[in-house]
Amino acid sequence: SNGTIWSFLEDRQGRIWVGTRSNGINCIQPKTWNVKQYNTSSFPFFKNNGIRCLFQSREGRILVGTEKGVFKLADDQRIVPVFPKENSIRTSTLKSIKCFYQDYKGRFWLGTDGGGIAVLNSDFALLRTFSTNDFLNNNVVYSILAENDTSFWISTNSGLSNIRWNENVLLKKANPVIRNFD
Repeated sequence: SNGTIWSFLEDRQGRIWVGTRSNGINCIQPKTWNVKQYNTSSFPFFKNNGIRCLFQSREGRILVGTEKGVFKLADDQRIVPVFPKENSIRTSTLKSIKCFYQDYKGRFWLGTDGGGIAVLNSDFALLRTFSTNDFLNNNVVYSILAENDTSFWISTNSGLSNIRWNENVLLKKANPVIRNFD
């Protein structure tokens, strides 16, 4: 990789995916030590676009969280941008992805570097955000840990938050209950 490693993941096939700060992704086959590179010369959108996190969805898709959005590895080994779909003021703070979580209905919860949490449907359309406007203690989110289907622990730059939510919260018909801990 020739660079700083920011993330890695072992997928269900036993491959090791390695995300770098400045030179894309490497996929290592541990049994053969074969390495496939998805570097900046083959995938120019990885230039100046660090790989902050890697995630395998329930469906087996490899998702890549970067400083400029979410990408997925397609069946034909192409890497395809999936979020944000448009470049707008609404999504500009949601581009830098620090973590993924997939809930029981297949939605993706993204921790961001300055935009709080973005909740996407399974087609990567933005459903809802949670931020300091909703009383999250900070908009830099490092990790999301499910306590159960409707209660998540969130690690941030200012400590922990606990979000209790239901489907009406995602439909913006109700407010989440958020408690913060220093």
